[in-house]
Amino acid sequence: MKELLQEALLEEIPLTKAMGLVVEEAGPDLVRLALPLQPNHNHKQTAFGGSLYSAAVLAGWGVLWCALKERGLRAQVVISGSGERFLRAVDADFSSECVVAPGGLDLAFKTLERKGLARVQLDCVVFCKGEACVAFQGSFALVGIK
Repeated sequence: MKELLQEALLEEIPLTKAMGLVVEEAGPDLVRLALPLQPNHNHKQTAFGGSLYSAAVLAGWGVLWCALKERGLRAQVVISGSGERFLRAVDADFSSECVVAPGGLDLAFKTLERKGLARVQLDCVVFCKGEACVAFQGSFALVGIK
């Protein structure tokens, strides 16, 4: 699934190429993305806040994309709201990940199948040098495709 998600991100979200994003791990319960600092740095030589935000959103987007594929469901995944806390500066290559408890998406997918629309809250974390640097909570909409 890792290669499929990499292809989907590059095709559907072109910014991921400029960010140098690489999918390290991908599945319906965990997505981990790796990003180099160089194309994502700011004037202080730390990661740009927008890149950190995007990395977190993309990890959540990726988990939902993988879970939809695994279940054979078709839907658009759209970020609809978020909150994030920037805990420490990111001064080296970094990663983002989203972990979902087994069965944690079941209700959302049942709602999607019944109503054609569902909302999902996901927690994602950006890490650098083994430490959590950004805590992110995103609200995603799943919009069914006919």
